[in-house]
Amino acid sequence: MNRHARLVLCLAVALLVVLATDLPRVSAPDPPATIPGAYRSLLASSTDLGPSQHGDAQLTVTLPAPTRPDALFTWANTLGLSVRWRPDDAWAIVEGAARNLAKGFDVPVHDYRGRKGQVFYASSQQPSVPVPLRDVVTGVGRILGYSPHHLARPWIFPLDVPRQGLTPRRC
Repeated sequence: MNRHARLVLCLAVALLVVLATDLPRVSAPDPPATIPGAYRSLLASSTDLGPSQHGDAQLTVTLPAPTRPDALFTWANTLGLSVRWRPDDAWAIVEGAARNLAKGFDVPVHDYRGRKGQVFYASSQQPSVPVPLRDVVTGVGRILGYSPHHLARPWIFPLDVPRQGLTPRRC
């Protein structure tokens, strides 16, 4: 390579370096954060059964105002999800198949078996507000179908109902 060709090559490389450093940085969105604390301990002490097969998974979202979130209803419908919302509430519940929640909120949703044998769905990552909903949703809860045993049973037992429950003759 002659001297002139080397000089042109060096100038071209220098120009590329200058252009590359002046380009605006486009960064990928941060990956969803792994949820810490007791939640993480619960999942670590449970057996991961793989992608969830639950058909009735859900999570709660907060809204900027207590008005009907039409865009949320439309978005959810396109993913095969549904929305439960009551007038005057600034929150809603998005529900449907766990695989559809996973797709819509871009987080894995797996089934787990707890230490006492209970099976529940959960995501180890905190979902964020999907881009199409940024004007409609202000926050997203956790995807978790676990109910501690002591919370899953009634705290008071009615005294007029026999321990075995009611039979058709006793109704």
